[in-house]
Amino acid sequence: MNRFKDRKILAIIPARGGSKGLPRKNIRQLNGKPLIYYTIDEAMKSKFIDRVIVTTDDQEIAEISKKAGAEVIIRPPALAQDESPVTDAIFHVIDNIKGKKPDFIVLLQPTSPLREVNDIDGAIQLFLDGQCDSLMSVCQAEHSPYWYFNIKNGLMTPLFDEKFLKIRRQELPPSYRPNGAIYILSPET
Repeated sequence: MNRFKDRKILAIIPARGGSKGLPRKNIRQLNGKPLIYYTIDEAMKSKFIDRVIVTTDDQEIAEISKKAGAEVIIRPPALAQDESPVTDAIFHVIDNIKGKKPDFIVLLQPTSPLREVNDIDGAIQLFLDGQCDSLMSVCQAEHSPYWYFNIKNGLMTPLFDEKFLKIRRQELPPSYRPNGAIYILSPET
């Protein structure tokens, strides 16, 4: 049984214009469409999400996002720097939306264009049915961190107990890493 009946769920898509690693990445063409389009399109199909808002500092991203069906909140330059935490952008959206404040936020980064509505809705259902205050999508790590090392004073030291270095890769415990596709939480969290 769903623990939240009359909940308002807001999808926030953060899309700065000033990426240094891959300039203009959020609106680069992928299979004939801007990258951000895929995230907006799948979020709009969700049976749980009430609103889809793109937060951006970039007018071109804003125009593309509106054409794709999302609402847009322009982010001030201070919240769109390389060092700016995405949490500040989320609070900026919450502080600037009109109407009922959301009960839950679904953060969808445009750099995960292969995420589909069934992934989004499955994550939301898991969150709503669970006893957690947040959810983050993960994938199994390609390389086990149990074989990772630190370098201290020019010497390699195992990140974990040395016993893991003697275990075959196939027998190591599975490990997972965030994949950046879906984050769900309440504004309080």
